[in-house]
Amino acid sequence: GNNISDDMYGIYQSLHEWEKEALLQASVSFDKSIITLSSALIGFAFGVAKFIEHSTFSYTCLLKLSVIFAVGAILSTLASFICDQEHTVRSLENVQKILNTRIYSEQESHWVDNWMRWFGFIALGFFILAIMTFAIFAILNI
Repeated sequence: GNNISDDMYGIYQSLHEWEKEALLQASVSFDKSIITLSSALIGFAFGVAKFIEHSTFSYTCLLKLSVIFAVGAILSTLASFICDQEHTVRSLENVQKILNTRIYSEQESHWVDNWMRWFGFIALGFFILAIMTFAIFAILNI
């Protein structure tokens, strides 16, 4: 079969350690980004609620839309993270299998591998739309 050499075994061991570390780092980074995004959104929502109550602003639908886009950005960031974690766990399992059997095996593709990237793009798109709709609202009401 596709037996791996001692050198390759060493490389796979390093890869295994690196992926375990990456999994932990991703969790820490994700926690920070979600806390930041959520607290910004909460502050934003309270500000908006008070703001609209005592005002005669037009195009408040733009303001509401920007909050919806911001929520979309948070949810897609969450989805991207979940796919990323799943992808790394699957990769870790595959490397572990290679280390156990000393036989190289190709990792079969999974839907999370593709969606991980797409959710990242979707989150970015939502975030840009949230900023744009808020900016347009601000410009129209200055």
